[in-house]
Amino acid sequence: PQGNSFPALLRAIGAQVPALARLRYTSPHPRHLTGELIQAHQDLRMVAQHLHLPVQSGSDRVLKAMKRPYQSEAVFEAMQATRAAAPDLTTAIRLVRPERRCALRSAPR
Repeated sequence: PQGNSFPALLRAIGAQVPALARLRYTSPHPRHLTGELIQAHQDLRMVAQHLHLPVQSGSDRVLKAMKRPYQSEAVFEAMQATRAAAPDLTTAIRLVRPERRCALRSAPR
């Protein structure tokens, strides 16, 4: 990997700290779920084999109201590609937070 991408950082950490047994990170933004990141998970034994995505909703209307720059279909397609490329990688998706649901119910549709 080249440049300053997150997967490049993971690889640099692995190279500079070879004794590191486990590395976990929190909630990549859905747009960062790239083939390069999935490949890093497969190649680097120290990176936890788990992804947690803060999608927040499966509804495009809700995502738009929350001013999220992505749509649900793109996230679910990325998750399918992830499962196909790395079947041993576990995933968790966080959907809309309860306090946001109340605000969205009263928002104009």
